[in-house]
Amino acid sequence: MALHTGLRIGPYEIVAPLGAGGMGEVYRARDTNLNRDVALKILPESFAADGDRVARFKREAQVLASLNHPNIAAIYGIEKTSGVDVISHALVMELVEGDDLSTLIDRSRALETQGALRTPHQNGASGLQPRGLSVADALPIARQIIDALEAAHEQGIVHRDLKPQNIKIRHDGTVKVLDFGLAKAMGPAGADDGIGFNALNSPTMTSPAMTAMGLILGTAPYMSPEQARGRPVDKRTDVWALGCILFEMLTGKRTFDGEDATDIISAIVKTEPDWSVWPATAPAYLKTIVMRCLVKDRKARIPDVSVIRYLLDDVNSQTGALVPVSPSPNRTLWWKLAAAALTLTTVGAGVAWYLGRALPPASAQFLVNAPGGTTITAGGFLGGSVPALSPDGRLLAFTAIDRSGKRQIWLRAIDALTAQPIAGTDGAAFPFWSPDSRTIGYSVVGKLMKVPATGGVPFTICTLNPGIVSRGGTWNSADVIVFNNGPALLYQVPAAGGTATPIGTLLEGEVGRQFPSFLPGGRQFLYSGTGPAGTGAYVSSLDGTGVTSVTAASSGAVYSAATGHIVFARQTTLFAQRFDVRTLEVTGDPVPIAEGLSALDMPGLVSFSVSDDGTLAYGVGGATSAGLQLAWVDRTGRDLGIVGPQAQYRGINLSPNERQVVAHRHEGEGGDLWVTDLVGESRNTTRLTFDTTQENGSAVWSPTGDRVAYSSVRGGLPGIYIRRADNGGTEQLVLQEKASRFIVPFGWSANGTALIFGNAVTDTGRDLWMVASDGQSKAVPVLNSRFGETYGQVSPDGRWLAYVSDETGANEVYVQHAPAALGGSGAPGKWPVSSGGGTVPRWRADSREIYYLNEGKLLAVPVTLRDGTFVAGVATPLFDVDRLFSGSAHSLYFPYAVADNGRKFLLSRRVDTQTDGAPSSIAVVLHWREPRS
Repeated sequence: MALHTGLRIGPYEIVAPLGAGGMGEVYRARDTNLNRDVALKILPESFAADGDRVARFKREAQVLASLNHPNIAAIYGIEKTSGVDVISHALVMELVEGDDLSTLIDRSRALETQGALRTPHQNGASGLQPRGLSVADALPIARQIIDALEAAHEQGIVHRDLKPQNIKIRHDGTVKVLDFGLAKAMGPAGADDGIGFNALNSPTMTSPAMTAMGLILGTAPYMSPEQARGRPVDKRTDVWALGCILFEMLTGKRTFDGEDATDIISAIVKTEPDWSVWPATAPAYLKTIVMRCLVKDRKARIPDVSVIRYLLDDVNSQTGALVPVSPSPNRTLWWKLAAAALTLTTVGAGVAWYLGRALPPASAQFLVNAPGGTTITAGGFLGGSVPALSPDGRLLAFTAIDRSGKRQIWLRAIDALTAQPIAGTDGAAFPFWSPDSRTIGYSVVGKLMKVPATGGVPFTICTLNPGIVSRGGTWNSADVIVFNNGPALLYQVPAAGGTATPIGTLLEGEVGRQFPSFLPGGRQFLYSGTGPAGTGAYVSSLDGTGVTSVTAASSGAVYSAATGHIVFARQTTLFAQRFDVRTLEVTGDPVPIAEGLSALDMPGLVSFSVSDDGTLAYGVGGATSAGLQLAWVDRTGRDLGIVGPQAQYRGINLSPNERQVVAHRHEGEGGDLWVTDLVGESRNTTRLTFDTTQENGSAVWSPTGDRVAYSSVRGGLPGIYIRRADNGGTEQLVLQEKASRFIVPFGWSANGTALIFGNAVTDTGRDLWMVASDGQSKAVPVLNSRFGETYGQVSPDGRWLAYVSDETGANEVYVQHAPAALGGSGAPGKWPVSSGGGTVPRWRADSREIYYLNEGKLLAVPVTLRDGTFVAGVATPLFDVDRLFSGSAHSLYFPYAVADNGRKFLLSRRVDTQTDGAPSSIAVVLHWREPRS
């Protein structure tokens, strides 16, 4: 689509063409409003015809426009072309005057070819060999490229198409990196889902054959091996491309070359660079850095450009010695690792310390990717890619979600090439193994289950607390299972089925325990907890006596009998540390054994597994970008639009006039409440609480919509608070109880004078209570039986109370007359609403319909009154909710709300896109052995 000089696109007047590539044609244009020249990139015609891609591009371009860095060319806006034969879209960008890096390298090659420069190379030869830039010229350029990459990576943006042609050097020496993230921005929806081969996982290739197909592939000489194979990419792809550029700058020769793209890609995947052309005058440490940038296994590659910057910035170019620097507050974990090198005296030794660190020796390492048509997510509240190796090390179990939203357990033999689903495990999460490697335990909402590894009918071991997905389980040789049953104590139950009993008591100030793992002997177990010693790995026993703090960790810990270590995570690094099972003490320092773990989007998440024979498996790749997205759907589940930003939502509640939604967003050690406008042009989102170290959640609106009640734990004491919805005034404490594990408000009385809440204490389990909203009277029980009652919901007309009870052995929804203090008659009578399981009930605004969840579906039950008696109609399934939201992400929170008198629903929908465009895989290391410190 050639544009002629003088053509106007919005306020931009075409001046002259600048170039063309796989991502479109570029023109110099004049901004007639601001009287400045800009670069106008006209996107390909095939792009404009795809509405989904255009919408995706606009969303991504907004993110790219947020990059504000002196070494990144700015994006000014998007315009639609007009007055031409084909309507397309144009990206308005900063016009960077100067040469691109490929031009500088070409000039150096030309000088060498003319014999003007003769420089010895690594093999001792001299003469007419390709020659690149001098080290003095190359390093200032490299440092600025690294600064640009680091700034983008910190914002979660990966370039994907870094090459000399995308790097401009202004006449004052300033480097500008162009086209950040455009490969992702221009891809269609799902381009980064990592399901099977996808050409869009690789950036621009300007081959006529390829551009004729309308594909965005990759600039072949700079593609990473994972791009060449069409696999998901992350920031390590940019590290590879930077290594290629450093090699080319210093040698004048492309790192990988060939007659055509096929030859180049083959070289990238199979061969090594020609190190014989490396200049003998270049410092040895530079070669080491470049070599580690170009490791084909991205797990062993330098993981972050900040490492390269540190090693370059802290080298005295004259002496080659490391020079001390003050740590910058924004340096990453990799800076901290590299900083230990300051104790060494030479750059060679310093680089050897970091770059020469080896992963644990192993006979083989490989990746397990998602089976075709599925996605392995990176953790999350319903299990994600948490791998589970059988104790004999022969089988790997994990959960994956197909395109319909069905999540089930998949099983792969270690020596096989494919995984197979286990029928009947729909909705499964957090699998774990029997000690004989024959049976898999797992959880669905409200149940602990098991199923033979060879397939068969799943068996219910026991019920869980309402709305709970057990966060991990462990199984000993005496057929006792220890498992998580909510945000409190661990429980034990016979593997054959029976009554689950809690283990021990919580320590003062302790929040809860999760992700247990038996130690040898089957009496003591590791678990993740937050106690007096902080967040980390602890040990307790089946009799509940004694709690021992083991080590600080972001996750729980697993014992490796083959090596005598415990394995645990801190952030996204996997560590091993010697552990004495007799004294329960660690010895020596923890040693990093793997980097790039799936981000721990759940406190304590154990996203790794170790078998008895020493096989290690762990989740790798990007985590879900923010976890959940609020979304409107109709009664069929059809998408009606999204609300607000992505976040880790736990519980949502609509205002009575349905003009606002209040939701808890989990972050840090807790999270805050946010209010989002649902009508009007602004659609503002404002904060209601301001302390992410506390769990401020389960917010419910007053009937008049002017106040919000919510739960919060302050100083280890759970309580209920009220504040004005407009954030004015002061916070009011309604109730605080030292004896309770948690207190969760479920709703208000119709007249706003009382609150109904869930009160869980150690002795009596979960009960329903009520308290005056002015906090001037003591709380009194509403339902306080030996069974667990929860999710109390007063009908909008104030007459009825819906709730969940496990009195039949399963969670079911019931209705009874509301107590007089809540506006009802208090008369006797109780009516079942659900049959075959039900939880999380909510009322329609006219009190004529009840909704509840059961086995991944939302059901509706009509309500009628006959002679003053409540009558529940037949439950009708409305739609499958498993694909839309992650269930009851945290105990007793409401993950959906009812609007428009039951004609639409607001849900916290699971987000399937991944950070850096990379869904998780599972890395498997065979016969893992003791790491070298």
